[in-house]
Amino acid sequence: MLAPIVRSKLQERFSGMAISFDAEDASVIATIAPVHSSWEPIVVVDDGDEVTVFFGKFTHVHYGNHESVELTKSVAESIADDVANELSLVFADQVEAFNCWGYFGVGGLRAYGSQGFLSKLVFGENGRLWSGNPSH
Repeated sequence: MLAPIVRSKLQERFSGMAISFDAEDASVIATIAPVHSSWEPIVVVDDGDEVTVFFGKFTHVHYGNHESVELTKSVAESIADDVANELSLVFADQVEAFNCWGYFGVGGLRAYGSQGFLSKLVFGENGRLWSGNPSH
């Protein structure tokens, strides 16, 4: 039930983007082509009761509803909204992706410009916006 609802939400919200919905792997809901060479594709995967989004080589995020044991249509719609909302922030360069493989594989997404002094000192300024622009 989750994959068709997420697929529909992505088609509705991002109709003008280069998104493939026909992967050979049935668990792949969508593959989003990068707009800059510093990124790899974003891959949206159906993990049964949650969706995992792989943000290129930077990180991955799990989207699910951990308050409900049962995956209902309303829960699936809520997960689809969460995925689409996060992707909207990424595509608008409001969120930067980062990773620090030298530091135990630490990576993630953070609000653009939110990296603090200590983080810059320890991990370096390594955020990357979807547009490909360095975020520092």
